[in-house]
Amino acid sequence: MEDIPDLIKSFLKKPSAAHSKITGISEAAIKLLQRYPWQGNIRELENVIERVTLLTKGPLIEESDLWQELPDGGTLSKRELSNDRLEVMEKQKIEQILLEEKFNYTQTARRLGFSRTTLWRKIRDWENVQ
Repeated sequence: MEDIPDLIKSFLKKPSAAHSKITGISEAAIKLLQRYPWQGNIRELENVIERVTLLTKGPLIEESDLWQELPDGGTLSKRELSNDRLEVMEKQKIEQILLEEKFNYTQTARRLGFSRTTLWRKIRDWENVQ
């Protein structure tokens, strides 16, 4: 995954991409490509970059340019990104309800629709990450 930026640079220097108007790739697009499960297939990455250079309108390849060109329509990466956002939203919601319930775990868990143990585990996992 750490080689992806260098691979992209080399793909953009190839004669097939050299005549395009693309001058580079955004950091967000690189991060997306690094998170995508390429399964060790450099040719697959090269094909995506080649297609994107033909279709991208701006001078930089952006994250939005990649979604349609990724194998599976980028659904795996979208799911990963969605999960990250959902985790943040879930934490915010739990914290909000904890405050509303004055840190009563039983009432908070009941309002959220899961067990007190599940609530406790989620909070414990947040503390282990920080």
